[in-house]
Amino acid sequence: MDLFASDDRVALLDARLAAYGPQAPVALQLELAWYLRQRDVSRALKLTSAVEAGLPPGDAGRRSAMAQIALIRAEAAWLRGALDEATDLLSHALGVFDTLGEPVGMGDAQWLAASVWHDLGEYSRRDMAMRSAIDHYRAAGDTMREEAAVARDQWYVAFEDPVRIRAELAAQFGRGGHANPLVACWIASTRALLTEFAGDYGESAGYFIRAFEAAVQSGQHRVAVAMATNAGDKFAMLDDLDSALEWDERGLALARAAGWPLAIGQSLMQAGNALQLLGRYDDAQHVLSEAIEIMGDYPGSRSYAVALGYLGELALALGDPAAALKWFQQDADCVGAHGQTDMMIGAWHGQARALSSLGRPAEALVKAEAALGLARHHANLEGQIRALRALANLHKHHALPLPENAEAPTAALHYLGRAMALTGTVTGYAVPDDLLDEVAREYALVGDFQAAYETTLAAVDARNRRHNKSAHQRAVVLQIRQEIDQAKAEAVHQRQVAASEAARAAMLEEANATLRILGEVGLQITACRDAAAVCATLDHHVHDLLDASSFSIYLLDDGGATLTTTISVEGGQPLPPIQVALDSPTSNSARSVRERREVLLELQPTDFDPNHDPGTLPILTALFGPLAVGERVLGVMTIQSPKPRAYGERERAIFKTLCAYGAIALANAAELHAVRQASVG
Repeated sequence: MDLFASDDRVALLDARLAAYGPQAPVALQLELAWYLRQRDVSRALKLTSAVEAGLPPGDAGRRSAMAQIALIRAEAAWLRGALDEATDLLSHALGVFDTLGEPVGMGDAQWLAASVWHDLGEYSRRDMAMRSAIDHYRAAGDTMREEAAVARDQWYVAFEDPVRIRAELAAQFGRGGHANPLVACWIASTRALLTEFAGDYGESAGYFIRAFEAAVQSGQHRVAVAMATNAGDKFAMLDDLDSALEWDERGLALARAAGWPLAIGQSLMQAGNALQLLGRYDDAQHVLSEAIEIMGDYPGSRSYAVALGYLGELALALGDPAAALKWFQQDADCVGAHGQTDMMIGAWHGQARALSSLGRPAEALVKAEAALGLARHHANLEGQIRALRALANLHKHHALPLPENAEAPTAALHYLGRAMALTGTVTGYAVPDDLLDEVAREYALVGDFQAAYETTLAAVDARNRRHNKSAHQRAVVLQIRQEIDQAKAEAVHQRQVAASEAARAAMLEEANATLRILGEVGLQITACRDAAAVCATLDHHVHDLLDASSFSIYLLDDGGATLTTTISVEGGQPLPPIQVALDSPTSNSARSVRERREVLLELQPTDFDPNHDPGTLPILTALFGPLAVGERVLGVMTIQSPKPRAYGERERAIFKTLCAYGAIALANAAELHAVRQASVG
C-alpha cells in the first residue's frame, strides 16, 4: 500500500470491493480503509472492524494487519481531536512494526506522530518524528514515501530557516513540481511559504492553491483545509478580501463536513481575520470567538496563538485596549511556551500598542524594545520595522525621554529613520508607502518642509508601485488558477478516454469469450447422435449465454402440419409437452416457422398475451427462431424472459447462431436415425 492514493485508485478499489460483495478479501478491505482514513473516516473505521473480524486467528499476517488497523484508528482519533487516544494507538502500532521489522509501517506511524505532536505544540518532537520517518522510508527503499517525508519536513523547517530550505528545496526537487500528488502537495506548500516570506503574496497564494488541489487529489483532506485557509490569508494580504473569504469558506466547508475540530477552528480563525479586514467587526467577533472556543483544547498549537493575536487586533480596532492587552498577553504566554519567536515579536508588539492606548507608556516602551531586540536577534526585518514604528508612535503620544544617541530632532523621527535605514539593507525591498507617509508627516511637524515634500513624492511613487505589484500578483494568481482548472479538465478528459477504452476492451474481451464458448457449444451439439441429446445440450448452454427463464424446442411432425415440444423448461423445471397447429393465427412459434424468420415479442406489463399458459411465468420478452437447414425447416426454438427488452442485437446474434447449430445437429440426428431404421428393416 502507498501512504496516500489518488481518487482514481480509490474508485477502482471501491468497484472491486462491490464486485466481490460480502466475500471481499480482507487485504482489499484493509487497503481501501487505509486510503479512506481522511476521505471518509466513518467508512474506514467500519472496514477496519470487518477486517478485524475476518482475519483468521492463526494467520501469519494478522499482527501486521492489526498494527495497520491501529494506525487507521489513531488517525481517526487525531482528526477528531482525541490526541491522547491517538498517541496510545500510535505507540502500540510502532511497537508491533518494530517487533516485526517493518520499516514502512514504522515510517507511517512516525508520519502520523508528527501530526499529533504538531497539534500539541510539541515542535521538537514533531521534527524528530519526521526525521525518523525519513530514515525508516530510506531503510525500506520506498523512494516515494521518502520524498514526501523530506518535502513535508522542509515545510516545517522553512518557518525557522527559509534561506537554507530554499537551497535544499531547489537541490532536492529542482524548480518544477512532482508527478505524485502526495509529494507535489508538500513541495507547493513549501514554495508558498518561501514566496510569502519574500513578500510575493500573489505567487504564494497560487502555490497554496496548487497545494490544496494536490492534497485533495491524494486524500490528505486535513492538509487541504490548511492550504485553503492559507490561500485565503494571502488573498487578504493582497486586499482581495472577496477571494480571501471564498478560500476561507472552502476550507471551512471541508472541515465542517468532516467534523474535525482543530481544522474547523483554523478555518474560522482565517475567516474571522478576513471579516475584520472588511470592517465587519461584529461578524469577525462572532467567528473568532467560535474559533478560540474550539481551539481551546489545543493551547499549544500555532493556530491557537494566531487566533489569540487576531482577537487582540480586533479588540484594538473596536477601541477596547484592555481586552486587546488580555488577548496579546495570552498570545505571548502561548507562543513563549513553545519558542515560536516570530509570533512572540507580534505578541509583544500588540501589547505595546494596547498599553499605550491604556496610558501606560513605560510598560509599553519595555514591550516595544523587547520586540525590537528579539527581531534583531533573529534578523527578522519585518519584526524590526514594526517594533521601530511602535516606538515612534509611543514617543509621539507620550512624554518620554529621547533615546540615547538620538539621530534626529525628535524620537519619532529617530526611530522612523532607523526603520527607513533598515529597508535599504535588503536588495529589492519595497519601502512601505505608509511608512514614508509617516516620515513625511514628522518632517513637516519639525518644519523640514523640503524633506517632507521629497518623502511625500517617494510615498506616492511607492504607493503606485505597490498597486502595480498587487495587480501583477493578482494576475499571477488568476493565471495559476486557470492552469489548475485546465489541468483538472484535462485529467477529467483523460479519465473519460481511459474509461471509454476500458469499456471497449471489455466489450471486445466479452465478444471473444462469447465466440469461444459458441465454438465449443457448436462442437458439442454437432457431436450429438439423437434429437434428445441435441435439445439437452442446447438447454444446458443457452442459460450461460442468454437470459432464458423459459426455453423450448418445437419439432414439425412428418406431415408438416403440427409443432410438438421436444423440450420445454421453465426455471429449471420441465413443462408438459404441447402441440401447436402450424396454421395457428396466434402462435408465434408457428408464425416463425411459416415465415421462416426470427420473431421478437416485446410486451408491456399491462399487455394481454393470448399465448400465456396459466401457471407459468408472465413473459415480457420472447424470441423465436426457425430451425432450418437449407430449404428444410425442422421446427422452432424459443427463449423467453420476464424482463423487458431482454434481447438486443448481441443476444439475437447469439440466439441465431444457436439455432443454426441446433438445426444442423437435429438434421444429422434425423439422418442417422433414418439410416439405423433402414438397416434394421
